[in-house]
Amino acid sequence: MPYMEKAEEIKEVTPIVLSSENQKDRLKEITDRLEQGILEVFESERYKEYLRVMSKFHHYSFNNTMLIALQKPDASLIAGFSAWKNSHGRTVKKGGKGIRIIAPAPFKVRQKMEKLDPKTNMPLVGADGKAVTEEKEITIPAYKVVSVFDVSQTEGKELPSIGVNELTGDVSQYEDFFTALKKASPVPIALEHIEGSAHGYYHLAEKRIAIDDNMSELQTLKTAIHEIAHAKLHDIDLNAPKEKQENRPNQRTREVEAESVAYTICQHYGLDTSDYSFGYVAGWSSGKELSELKGSLETIRLAASDLIDNIDGHFKELQRTRENELSETEAEPALQEEKHEAAYQLENGSYLYIQTCETGYDYTLYQPDFTDLDGGQLDNPEISIEKARDEILKMHELSGQDLKEISIDDFEKMQEEASQEKKAGIQVKYYPINEAAAKRAKEMNSFSDYTPRSATLEYKSLVDQATEIAENQKKRVDPSFHTKIDALLDTYSKRLTANMNNGFAIDVRVPSVLIAGGSNFPMRKKEKQNTARDKNYGEWKDIQGLLEKIRSTGMGGISADDPDAVKKLTAKLEKLTKTQETMKAVNAYYRKHKSLEGCPELDSEAIEKLKKRMEIRGIQDKPYPSWALSNNNAEIRRIKERIQSLSVNKDKLYTGWEFTGGRAEINVKDNRLQLFFDDKPDGKKIRDELKANGFRWSPKASAWQRQLNSNAIYAADAISSIKPLTGERVIELQRNFRKKGSIEATPEYIYKVLEDPSEKDSTKNFRLEAYIVKENGKAQSELLYAGTKEKCKQLLDEVRSGKLTNGQIKELYAKAENTTPEKDTFRIYQLKRGEDTRELQFESYDRLKESGQILNSDNYVKVYEAELSKGLSLEDIYTRFNIDHPKDFYGHSLSVSDVVVLHKDGKDTAHYVDRLGYKEAPEFLKPDNYLKTAEISTEQNYNMVDGIMNNTPPAPTVDELEQKVKAGESISLTELAKAVKAEEHHSTDSEKKPSIRAQLKEAKKQSEHKKHNTKTKNYELEV
Repeated sequence: MPYMEKAEEIKEVTPIVLSSENQKDRLKEITDRLEQGILEVFESERYKEYLRVMSKFHHYSFNNTMLIALQKPDASLIAGFSAWKNSHGRTVKKGGKGIRIIAPAPFKVRQKMEKLDPKTNMPLVGADGKAVTEEKEITIPAYKVVSVFDVSQTEGKELPSIGVNELTGDVSQYEDFFTALKKASPVPIALEHIEGSAHGYYHLAEKRIAIDDNMSELQTLKTAIHEIAHAKLHDIDLNAPKEKQENRPNQRTREVEAESVAYTICQHYGLDTSDYSFGYVAGWSSGKELSELKGSLETIRLAASDLIDNIDGHFKELQRTRENELSETEAEPALQEEKHEAAYQLENGSYLYIQTCETGYDYTLYQPDFTDLDGGQLDNPEISIEKARDEILKMHELSGQDLKEISIDDFEKMQEEASQEKKAGIQVKYYPINEAAAKRAKEMNSFSDYTPRSATLEYKSLVDQATEIAENQKKRVDPSFHTKIDALLDTYSKRLTANMNNGFAIDVRVPSVLIAGGSNFPMRKKEKQNTARDKNYGEWKDIQGLLEKIRSTGMGGISADDPDAVKKLTAKLEKLTKTQETMKAVNAYYRKHKSLEGCPELDSEAIEKLKKRMEIRGIQDKPYPSWALSNNNAEIRRIKERIQSLSVNKDKLYTGWEFTGGRAEINVKDNRLQLFFDDKPDGKKIRDELKANGFRWSPKASAWQRQLNSNAIYAADAISSIKPLTGERVIELQRNFRKKGSIEATPEYIYKVLEDPSEKDSTKNFRLEAYIVKENGKAQSELLYAGTKEKCKQLLDEVRSGKLTNGQIKELYAKAENTTPEKDTFRIYQLKRGEDTRELQFESYDRLKESGQILNSDNYVKVYEAELSKGLSLEDIYTRFNIDHPKDFYGHSLSVSDVVVLHKDGKDTAHYVDRLGYKEAPEFLKPDNYLKTAEISTEQNYNMVDGIMNNTPPAPTVDELEQKVKAGESISLTELAKAVKAEEHHSTDSEKKPSIRAQLKEAKKQSEHKKHNTKTKNYELEV
């Protein structure tokens, strides 16, 4: 049927309004809106809309797919104003609003570059010894914002149907489509009987997919797509060592990605998706960084696009085969003029070149940029060149649909143009490979002969792949990052050469046991060489890590080495603060008026969008949820702390020094502590010591260096070979330098509000702590206050603003009245996310014990706490947190490896969620200080209980403790409480202007003392 004949209601475009005239500023505006849209899309219906858009525009970039979803989620075919008119014979309707997307807008510049020898590809050197340069025209990648229009916004010439045929229920094309799925799958698929409610599974160990054979054809297809997504995205090598296995997302992330890929593909092929629900994605995405969310969406897009292309190719090939078989039975193929060579452009953009040879046909497959992809010979001279083409495509599992033949002249011209573009791109430098060592290594470890220059070709192939990654990254980032990308690429090329040459040298000394024979292979004598081989392999993995650095360069992070880091962070802070204030004002307006109409903080367009979002979420209490405001507050605090740490004047904090055989310099411009040696450091021991303390050799600076901060000073202090000639320690030298300049400032504290999982009283389970880095390099913590989360955050804001000092907050804590009696509670702990805890997830309690693992509370985070009501058992808790989650519970469903702590009658008991029921785990509740009980019985005064076994004089006074704080020493909070209590009994007349402590005393005198007797609750708990 015609493409425009659709019964769906057409939605109007919600364009992104750009206020800037400058193209660069417009690009920044739309990028900012894009980031906001990513956060908004993780809502059930909005997320479905995005996946529907991606199913139609799976070849578009992630950014443009997201922009289309934000502005017109029902778009089906888009093009520019002129493209509709000139290419499709249609015009945009009057008043149609454009959809803003990002389009490439490269420009050319002339630049001086080193001239290369065409034979060696190395820079030419002139008579003066300097490199010969020449001026070349190069293309600089850039981008701009353009407007496009959906087909529903146009009128004119009718378009043919370009969508795929709908596949619903039991269809005649089911066999072909399921066959195409099997061919697109990376592992075998088989139908079998599956017990239970599961429709299918991917077997991680056996690398296969099983589908229940008792389902409809439609359900079979949907299940197969879901499991193929798991196989492509989440497969790991179980036989590899754990440290070498690829990072694998957690179970919730794996399910979100697989289900999203399945939904996208089903949407693309018109399969019924009414049973898909994404209500859980809001909880899954909560608390994740923007970069992590973008990474998941990009993973889903790439996987779906790749699967759609593969399925299309196999499906169309099967259909074409059936049509060919039918046509061959009806008529004999027409005779065609014999050809000796032919060139074709395939549907996926690749090229195929075929020419005749003595044994049949010789062919080459090219990538879209005319880089060699594959090639070979077809030994069958009896068939025509067209038949040979079909056989070649079939061998390589490529689609012959929409094949386009290109004349040989045009093909050669296109190859020449692509070659010129490559020359104008990144000028990669190749370093020499030791071919002789490579040949000897091959002979010592293989029965086959060494192919000349194969090692060099392998090296160049790896460097070319890295170059392609670098070129793609340059297209994505600002030109200011291009120099850094070039430097990383050159480092990769240089280190790869050294690693490969070193590997060849090792392999020469360690022949294969298959070559030498078991009796001639001295394991003991070759132990050192085997260790060297393992170390060389580890270095190779580190070198491959440079590719990830290239991919991440310029992708939005603000580095501490950036000279404008403080300026950029300040701008980001101002923007985020303004957004937070707007969100609070909108919530306040809504609470007062119960409507968004007339809200001064929002324009009409923003009001409508916010109202729709509230309808989708099904909430009416406030437009912006509490978690969004909390996330903003956390990000604001983080940025403030970064600005504070980066604002330190390092010129006045650090000084260089001379040592035997060299000097240390403070390079503030590059933010580096640099060590310059007069000669190469003697011995491997010194170099290993430098590396062990974080220093790395920089050929560019001709120095050993590391990032300039206090940790660098402590690291330098630990290296004996670079001690100052003055005889001082490095840290003493820095301290004396600051004192001499009279800039010894008061300590810069880092404040944190932390939850105390060991605290049983819910009114004191949060702590406000102050941290400071001491001269020995260790961080010292100091407890300022213990109370509710809200109270700790209030005091945190006051101490940061300067309204209260650390000492004043301690006084408030010491003066605090008794809290309410304890209640019986239960707490749920779940494993922290990260590589360190990945192997602990879903392990049974006995398996942990057998493997020597200790159930450590440091690996867990508390996700929920509530009152333990009478009669509530552990089984009731398990059922509730699997079937009917409380609204304020944000963890995952209670499962194996979680811990439930019951606080009953003043005692804690920990229970590990096992495969069958619970196991009591007392080791989870380790005490804060194992010496405390013994110390209480031996110390003269309770105020001296500090974790150290000693007998000391009575507690000091408040004034003495204040002097210690001013001197930068830490004090015991118990000491302060005792001292304040002692002063209350000997207080004199109040001063004319009372201090905060005096005001607290007066307030306490005026208030009634309320004593609360703790009531014991004897509730029975079923376990």
